[in-house]
Amino acid sequence: MQIKGWDEPRALLDEAISNGSLKSVIGIIGSSDGIIFSHASGTRDIEYKKRIEIDAIIEIASMTKLVTTIAALQLFEKGLIDLDKGMDTYLPNFAKPKILVNFSQKYKPNFKIPKRIPSVRELITHTSGYVYPFFNANAMAAQKNGVTQKNDGFSSNHLNVPLAFEPGTKWEYGFGIGWLGLIIEEVSGYKLGSYFNDFIFDTLEMKDTSFELSEDKFHRSVTIMERYGGNLVALKEGQPKISEKGINKFQSGGGGLYSTLPDYAKILITLLNRGTYNGNQILSGSSVDAMFTNQIGKLDVEKITSQNQELSNDADMGFGSAAKWGLGFLLHPQGTQNGRSPGSASWAGVFNTYFWIDRRKSLFGMFATQVLPFYDTKSIEYLKKFEKSVYEIL
Repeated sequence: MQIKGWDEPRALLDEAISNGSLKSVIGIIGSSDGIIFSHASGTRDIEYKKRIEIDAIIEIASMTKLVTTIAALQLFEKGLIDLDKGMDTYLPNFAKPKILVNFSQKYKPNFKIPKRIPSVRELITHTSGYVYPFFNANAMAAQKNGVTQKNDGFSSNHLNVPLAFEPGTKWEYGFGIGWLGLIIEEVSGYKLGSYFNDFIFDTLEMKDTSFELSEDKFHRSVTIMERYGGNLVALKEGQPKISEKGINKFQSGGGGLYSTLPDYAKILITLLNRGTYNGNQILSGSSVDAMFTNQIGKLDVEKITSQNQELSNDADMGFGSAAKWGLGFLLHPQGTQNGRSPGSASWAGVFNTYFWIDRRKSLFGMFATQVLPFYDTKSIEYLKKFEKSVYEIL
């Protein structure tokens, strides 16, 4: 790969800080051989005094979903999980789901029984019917009116959460991979974080990735900001905090990991090498190929409409182009206008952390800050500029 120079990507990241668009930003570009560019700009603390470094520890939120998918595929390869079995095969408590159809007067819910139970594959591909309330009007109304417990996919309040549609009939982003995490625990006998450590993180030498933030690493954590009235202010609740290992009874497969971009890059390098990192294989090549193959057929990944503007803006993760879903991430069948090749994959986390993998060019990219709402206008503006600048110099 011939590199002319990284001045423009570096300058763009610095510009996002100098003009006040963001407080902190990190960009990394790599190939199947490793990281080839990295730059951090801005500060990581509330007082804007402590410079952010490449190894800053951030909350990667839904980028956890890729890790959970890899774990499930490992168990699939061992014959312990059948992707096309109903989820109740492994979680009997999910044997009688209901679909929330609509509401009568005074918000009395109307339910119906689905034709079948969601499959494990449908949990992975967001076609199960389990949706996030902050992206679904019916589910949000059910939560606001006490029909269901508050559920964001990061707690175990799941037994009374209804489906939004018949399994397999629609793509809609949701917390199905949270329940996939429970399946992994059930069939492996490990707590989810312990499974990740023993079968993924240790092998890939990911020493900074965990569901907990230890005291000795807290000084590298980044303050989460929110865009309020056009200004960036520190988020009032949900800042990084020190926690003991294993203290959380429920570790969600859908989100919750702390990590660094150099750590997470090792997962992307592994996928570019068809499941192998430094000679150690964590997935078969065929499983990796399946991850990059459309798993939702004629269904499309649709634009996300927010029901909670403080948490997320409306989002188009296909960036104006058609999008499908593989196993673990979105697929760009036609590429993107800013450079990604056809067949590339990508996803993100709610605090505006983004990654993409371009197998045709043996390339991956990551762009991360820590700000709400998701799909923040300024974050997306500089993500697109960063991506375009990278492809222009390769």
